Amino acid sequence: MTTLRLGACGALLLPAVLAACRSSSPKPSCTPGQVASCPCAGGGQGVQSCSAGGSGYGPCQCGGSSAGSSSGGSGSSGSSGGTSSGGGSSGSSGGVVGTASGPVGADGGVVTLGSGASAASVTVPAGAVNSAQTLTITQTNLPCPTGFTCYSPVFQFGPSGTTFQKPVTVSLPFTGNQQLATLFWSYPNATGYQRVGGLPSGTAVTGNVSHFSTGFIADGVNYSQAADTSCVQTVGLSGRYTGETPAQLDAGVGCVSNCADGGCQTGCPTAVYPMVASNGDGGSVGLGSAVALFFNVQDCQGRPVTNLDAGSFTVLENGAPLSVEAQTTVLPTNGVTVFAELVLDVSSHTDALRAQMFQGAENFVNQIQVTDHLPVAIGIETFAGEATIAEQLAPTLDTAAIQAKLQALTTFVDPDVNSTNLYGAVVQSFAHLDQVEASFEQRNYGGAFAVGFPLLFTDGLDTAGYDTQAQAVAAEQGDFKNQLLAVALQDSSDYNLAALAALTYGGQTLINSPNPTVAESREFPYLATYIAGEVSGAYLLGYCSPKRANVNNVTVEVANTTNQVAASLSFNASGFGPGCSAAAFGTACQGWQCGGLGCGACDDETSVCTGPAANQCESDCVPAQKCGGMTFTNPQGYQQTCSDTPESSSCNSTCVDLQTDSSNCGACGKACTISGEACSGGACACTTPGDTACGTACVDLQTDSSNCGACGKACTISGEACSGGACACTTPGDTACGTACTDTRIDPANCGGCNAPCAPGDVCQAGVCTCVQSACGSGATCQAGGCLCGSGGQVCLASFGGTCSGSQCLSPWASWPMPNPASTGLPNPSSYNTATPGVVVDNVTGLMWQQPLGAPSGGSTWSAAASYCASLSLAGYTGWRLPTEIELYSLVDFTVAQGTAATIDATAFPNTPAAWFWSSSPLAGNPSYAWSVPFGYGSSSYYDVSYTYRVRCVR
Repeated sequence: MTTLRLGACGALLLPAVLAACRSSSPKPSCTPGQVASCPCAGGGQGVQSCSAGGSGYGPCQCGGSSAGSSSGGSGSSGSSGGTSSGGGSSGSSGGVVGTASGPVGADGGVVTLGSGASAASVTVPAGAVNSAQTLTITQTNLPCPTGFTCYSPVFQFGPSGTTFQKPVTVSLPFTGNQQLATLFWSYPNATGYQRVGGLPSGTAVTGNVSHFSTGFIADGVNYSQAADTSCVQTVGLSGRYTGETPAQLDAGVGCVSNCADGGCQTGCPTAVYPMVASNGDGGSVGLGSAVALFFNVQDCQGRPVTNLDAGSFTVLENGAPLSVEAQTTVLPTNGVTVFAELVLDVSSHTDALRAQMFQGAENFVNQIQVTDHLPVAIGIETFAGEATIAEQLAPTLDTAAIQAKLQALTTFVDPDVNSTNLYGAVVQSFAHLDQVEASFEQRNYGGAFAVGFPLLFTDGLDTAGYDTQAQAVAAEQGDFKNQLLAVALQDSSDYNLAALAALTYGGQTLINSPNPTVAESREFPYLATYIAGEVSGAYLLGYCSPKRANVNNVTVEVANTTNQVAASLSFNASGFGPGCSAAAFGTACQGWQCGGLGCGACDDETSVCTGPAANQCESDCVPAQKCGGMTFTNPQGYQQTCSDTPESSSCNSTCVDLQTDSSNCGACGKACTISGEACSGGACACTTPGDTACGTACVDLQTDSSNCGACGKACTISGEACSGGACACTTPGDTACGTACTDTRIDPANCGGCNAPCAPGDVCQAGVCTCVQSACGSGATCQAGGCLCGSGGQVCLASFGGTCSGSQCLSPWASWPMPNPASTGLPNPSSYNTATPGVVVDNVTGLMWQQPLGAPSGGSTWSAAASYCASLSLAGYTGWRLPTEIELYSLVDFTVAQGTAATIDATAFPNTPAAWFWSSSPLAGNPSYAWSVPFGYGSSSYYDVSYTYRVRCVR
C-alpha cells in the first residue's frame, strides 16, 4: 500500500499543488457571498454582496435615504488622517453599521473603525504595499455564517481583493468566550472562511492576514463548514490489487500517486496482504481481479468532502472510463487509525520554556485521549544536538504512561544540550512514524489504514547542521500519510517563525500563540478537532477490473466538478481472473474484525489479529498463555491483566485453551477420550469429517461394517460389507441369503431367490433349476432330481450318483471302498493325512475334508449348509460341497461307544461335537427331507430340510 497526504490545496497544500489549484481554472470576478463597500447616494458607504456564481456584485445596500452621523473613530496614515461615517438603520438586511477609511503608503499605516473596546483596526507594516492607497473597514449587520458561533459582527475590509507583500495585522472586537475566540477570514477565490486564529487580548482578537476580505470572531473549536464541491481533489492514501508482490511494489507498480503540474510523488508499502473477502461464513473468497484505492476527498481549501457514494466518482483505466462490468463499490473504512508523535526540543536554548513545553504537551494528550476520547496513539521523542532522535516512549493509548513519561522528562538532561538538531528530528520523526504505522498495518493483515501527525515543540532553530531545512521540508512533503503540526516556543530568544512556517505549510498547522492559556483552551482542542476531521473524508473504493494483462493505471476523480488533484494507481493485471464481483465486495468484511480488505484493526491494548485464517481479534492473553488474574506486558507495551476466558483458563495452575485443549475441553478436566476425537469450540468432536463417535472410537457410518448406518448396527452376513450406510454383498450380483451372500443365478440351494432349492440332480442356470441331460446318458430321460432309465424304468437320483443301464439304475457304490476303523482288522483300514493345516485327506476314499467347523455353531438349514460349502475357500482350495450320505457315513468310527464321544477319529477331526451333520442326499421321492448322520450314534436318518444341523464340507 502507498500513502499520500491528507491535505492538498489551500490551508494544507504543498506549494506546487497550491499553484496548480489556483491556476487551473479562470479567476472569478468575485467570491460568492463576499461583501464589498459601495458609495451611497447623497454620501456615505453601503455594502454589496457577490452573486452565487461569482459573476459580479449585486445592488448597493445603503439602509436609509440619507447619510447618518459619524459612528466611527479616526484613521491615520502617517501624516494624514482618515474619515469615518455611519450608515442608516442597523436593522436593514445587509446594511452598514459603520465605515472607516484611511490612506496607507509604502511606509505603512493604521486604519481604525470605532474607539475603545469596540474598535476594529488594520495595521499595515512598511513594505506591505508599494504605493499609496485608501483602505476601508466596514462593520455590517450581516448574519453570522452558517456553522459558526459568532462573537463579533461581520466586518468587511477593502478594497476587496487587495493583497499585501507582507502580512498585515487585523484587530477585531468581540464579546464572548475569550478562551475560544478566533479570527476567521474569507478565502480570496473560494467560498468559506480560513481559520487564522489570532491572539485574544481583552475584548479584541489580533491576527495576521495577507489579503483583504471578510472577517469575524467566532468559536474556533466548535464550528463546521460545508465543503466547496465546485473544486475538489482526491488525494491517494493507499492502493491494493490482486496479485501484488513486494518486487512489483519496489518497482513502483501498485503505488498510489498524487500528480500535479506534471510532477508525481509515489511511495510503496512494506508488506503485501492477500486480496480476499469474507464469504460471510468465516471463510474467505479470492477477488480475482480486484483493485482498491484508499483516498481522501477534500475541497480545494482542505475541507473534507463526506457522504459520497460510488456514483459520485469517475474512475478511469488508462484514461478511459470503466466498463459496466467493473462494479465500483464504496467499502467500509473500519481500520482507519491515527498515530501522533510528540517531538520535544530539549536543547539548552529552550530551558526557560521547558515547564511550559511539557505542560502544553500534557494538555494536548489530555485533550486528545481524555476530553475528546479519540483513539490516537501518542508517542514521545526528544532531540537536542545528537545525530539520532531519542524515542522516549513508543506510541500508546495509555494516557497515564504518557503523562508519567512527560513528568519524568521535565528533569531530563540531554547529553548534548548545547546544540539542536531540529531538521534531523523532523526527518527522523517521519521515518519513525512510518515504521510504527507499517508495523500496525502488518499485524492487522491489511485491515488497517494508518495516518500520523508529528507534533513538534520547538522555537524553530537548528544549530547542529546534520540536515538542512530543505531536507526537512522534502521529508515532510515526501511522506504522504503523515502531516507535521507544530507548537511555537515564542519566548525563546532564538525563536524563528519563518522556519516553523516553512515546515508547516505557511503556518497553517502551526500554533503560534505566546499565551499558554490560549494554546491550552483553544489551539490544542482545535488540533484534536483537526486530526479527527482529517479522516472524515476518507474512502475505500473497490472495483473489478476487466484487465487481464500488462501494467495499467487507474485514476479516481469526483464526478461533475473541477478536480485539481486526482489519486491514481499503477497495477499489473497479469494473472487477473474470475472471482471478483459487487456481491463479494458487499460481504467483504462480514464476520471479520480485522484483516481482509480494510475490515478493521484490533485494540493494541488488549488484543491481536489472528490473521487470514480467521481475521478475528484475539486477547493477547491467549498467545502469551496468561490467565487467572496474571498481569503481563503485551507485545505492544500495555500492562494487561488476564482473567479466565474459554480461550485461556487456569486448570491446575496451568493456562489452557478450553476451546481446543482435548484434556480440558469446555471445562477443566473434561477430556476427549474417544479415539479420533479432538476438542473444537469447547466440545469433543471427531477430527475426520463425516465420522461419528461410536463406543470408544470415531467411525464412518457410511463404511464401517461394525457400525453401518448407525452405531452398533453390524453387517453379520458372510460376504457383506458396509457401503453408503447400508450392508451389502461385496461380490457384484450376490444376494444375502440366510447367513451368507450367494449368487442366486447359479446357487441350486437359492436358485432365482433365497430359499428356493433345486430338486436333487438339477443345476441352477441363470436363476432357473435345470436337469443336466449329459449326466443321464443315452436311453435315459432327464427329469427333475435325476435320470429316468428307459421307458418306465428306475430313476437314478443325481444325488445318489448312479447310472442307467437299460431300465435299471446301477449303484456307483458297489465298488467304492468304505473305510473301516484300523483296529477292526477289516479291509480298507482308515488312514488320514493332516499335513495341510485346515484340511484332512482321506487316504482310502481320496476325499478332502474340512477340518475346522466354520459354519454357525447353532447349525444351518439344509439349503444354507449347501450354500456355505459352495462359497467356502479353505487352505487355498475352492470347489467345496456338502457330502453325500455315504461319503459322510464313511467318517463314522464304529469302535467309539455311543454317548461317550463323537463317533469319529478324534486325532484327524478334533473338537467334533456329537451332533447331527447334513448330507447332500435328499430322501428319495420327497425333497422336503434329506439324510443326516449323527456323530453321537453312528447311524443315519432323514429329517425336514428346515431343521438346523452342523456342516462339514468335502471336495
